[in-house]
Amino acid sequence: MEITLIILAIAGFSFSVCYGNTCYFQKPLYRWGTTKVGWWGRKIVRRVYYSTGSRCCTGYNGPSCRTPICNPPCIGGTCVSPNRCRCDNAHIGSTCQTVVCSHLKPCFPGICTYPHNCRCQSGFTGTTCLTLQASQTPYLLRTSTYLVNQERTSGKVLARFLSDSTAPNTGYTDRIWLMKHDFNIINIYFESIYKYPLLEENGNYIENYGFGIVDGRARLTLTKIQHQGSSTSYRHQKNYTCPHNPNTAKPQEGVFKCNITDTDFDWLLENGDIMVATVSTKSGGFRGIRSLDTLSHYRNDFYETQTATKHMQFMFDYHPPYHCMETKTCSRQPLLIRNDISKGPVTI
Repeated sequence: MEITLIILAIAGFSFSVCYGNTCYFQKPLYRWGTTKVGWWGRKIVRRVYYSTGSRCCTGYNGPSCRTPICNPPCIGGTCVSPNRCRCDNAHIGSTCQTVVCSHLKPCFPGICTYPHNCRCQSGFTGTTCLTLQASQTPYLLRTSTYLVNQERTSGKVLARFLSDSTAPNTGYTDRIWLMKHDFNIINIYFESIYKYPLLEENGNYIENYGFGIVDGRARLTLTKIQHQGSSTSYRHQKNYTCPHNPNTAKPQEGVFKCNITDTDFDWLLENGDIMVATVSTKSGGFRGIRSLDTLSHYRNDFYETQTATKHMQFMFDYHPPYHCMETKTCSRQPLLIRNDISKGPVTI
């Protein structure tokens, strides 16, 4: 009886053997039965059978047990063996969790402090230096606006008035008073330029780039005074886009010239009206990004722009001028000169 039990214990032993990533094993199965004892007796016994099978070794899965398992998973790379990641060119770390300066996190124009800290070049800001600061505002070289009254049939110019700015790149509003009306042509002209600094290139993930003027526009705004007895005022606007206007994908390097002529100008200009011509121009550009993994084009990024504006104001006064002395309404003598020629002070 003791020998039988020992044999059963030995027979119930199971084991496994691993080859590569696959483990092969024997699984014991038990069945109950009877056996003959002596000439007439029988007793109940447990018989052991074995079935063989296989499973993936620890750290692998898949139909052929060839797929390694990484826990936690690889974020920016590939799991090459159990709990071992191989990072791509844009990530580092035990699970490739840190993005370095690359096509996924560009630093241009700027300097990347390894592995992922970006210090933008002066004049640029933002996480990846995509925002132009105020120092990168374009420069207005010239601005002008003229109004024309021209006969349609003969082409004869009956009146022409020009506002040519003497300080185009300032916030000063140029003003001109007019007594004429019936204008049917308006022309708006300006020149601008954006001189970007020498750029610091960082990494071979910058494929190409371009900077310059990316937009040019003009707007007319007409404000009418309130009529007597009315509580409402009138304001009208008209917008123009420069011909051959550049954009952020194709910026205009060098001097950008915008010439807008409206030959169907038909606004009714009355006494007291104020018309403002506003020109605006934007600086900006793009950068082409190359993937460090495939060494092919990855995407284009576009820079947030800066805008320069200039206002030119026309004020219309159709009432003839008069002097307060004519109506004897002067509060004091406007100009007192005791001598025709004098080195002394003049009292105004």
